Amino acid sequence: MPTLETPNSGTDTNLPPMASGGDGSTHEKAKDAQTYDVEDSKPEHESDKEAPDGVRKEESPMDELPEATQREAELQRQIDGLQSQVTELHKTRAETNPELSSEFKSLKEKLNKHSKQLEQSAEKLSQLESENLTLRDENQALNMTSNKKC
Repeated sequence: MPTLETPNSGTDTNLPPMASGGDGSTHEKAKDAQTYDVEDSKPEHESDKEAPDGVRKEESPMDELPEATQREAELQRQIDGLQSQVTELHKTRAETNPELSSEFKSLKEKLNKHSKQLEQSAEKLSQLESENLTLRDENQALNMTSNKKC
């Protein structure tokens, strides 16, 4: 005989839901028991309904369980879909990566080359400025001596 666990035994997912208009006495009896025999359960109220497959249909807060289970299944499908997309993106990146990698290396080499040129140009500019100052000082000195002679 199949038995279902109750909330007292660690899970509340297997209790049958209560029918609309039911007072929950079946649910209360099941809560106090450690197991709930499915074959021994009989409707205690006229409002309890029996589905075509012989499973008793009741309405209670447990009605949210199938909805929650459905939502969980939908979320799992979405997660699986996202994981599939991520896998596909990794494959695509791996396929195009050699091209991008070589282009990246080429651009990096050009950048390094231009950086070195810029550094050399900055050094040369500094030298030219220094020479310019020296020449200006010499020119001023020559102008002063020339002015003194006149």
